[in-house]
Amino acid sequence: MTIWLSERAKNLVKEFFGKYGLDAKVIISLEYLPQTLSTKMGYSPNLWEEELTSPDSKIHKLNLVDGGIEYAINMAESLSKRHKQPLEHYLEMATQKDWIENYIAGYIEEMLLIPGAHYAEKFSKQKRW
Repeated sequence: MTIWLSERAKNLVKEFFGKYGLDAKVIISLEYLPQTLSTKMGYSPNLWEEELTSPDSKIHKLNLVDGGIEYAINMAESLSKRHKQPLEHYLEMATQKDWIENYIAGYIEEMLLIPGAHYAEKFSKQKRW
């Protein structure tokens, strides 16, 4: 299992996605998170892996992986109640449409836009493609 998954994140995946046999899909997608971020945002997968594993990175400090998992669960629950569909349907949709990865990438993208921010400075020195 990836080292950037906290115990809390593992428990959330097991508790919500595991009920429907979707936990393996989520774990696999999170194992490929550096490659996914590289595809969505540019920069090398190695850079993203470093950011995900470094305890000093904002991704780590802000618990963005946990937040992405919570976002997907909350969105699935909300849609399930609104449309009176089984929760499993929307959790499956979350895995198919990369809700967790998109949440994380979107949050990071916003951090990159903040002038003078650590990420803006760090990533401006890196080649995007």
